[in-house]
Amino acid sequence: MLMRFQLRGTDAVLDRLLAMASKLPQAASQAAFEGAKVVEGKAKSEGFYQGQKDVEQGPPKSGILTSRTGNLRSSIRSASQGQGRAVVGPTALYGAIHEFGGKTSAHTIVARRKGALRFMVGGQVVFAKRVVHPGSRIPPRPYLRPAFENNQPLVQQTIINVLAREIAARL
Repeated sequence: MLMRFQLRGTDAVLDRLLAMASKLPQAASQAAFEGAKVVEGKAKSEGFYQGQKDVEQGPPKSGILTSRTGNLRSSIRSASQGQGRAVVGPTALYGAIHEFGGKTSAHTIVARRKGALRFMVGGQVVFAKRVVHPGSRIPPRPYLRPAFENNQPLVQQTIINVLAREIAARL
């Protein structure tokens, strides 16, 4: 004896599954972007030391950048990079050398806004219209990698929440 089964409504289920699948790339892109926004926020809030008095004394610990103008911190941006991808990083040209370290080449510094440059040499204040800087070795002071590594569970949960929200909204 054979039993026969027939599923009814399979076309409707299949249509819904296909509709959901077509929305997954958009949901994945939104999730990646919002995950990158978490890293952006954490880099801005945890990667820089603020406070003029403390800036003058130097950072409280190795690896945290002092923020004098706020240019590097405010240049950190997140951007969608297509299907399920996003990036986060600074637009300031010197952002990478702070993150990874490196060596600057010798270069001339010329006074632009004022008539002279002011700096200290051997405890004495010196003024000059231009100086030749010999270059310097800058140690790595990462602010993006720790923002991701120290907050990975939050980034992952954000991605999961966004995927769930976006898929549910598109059903």
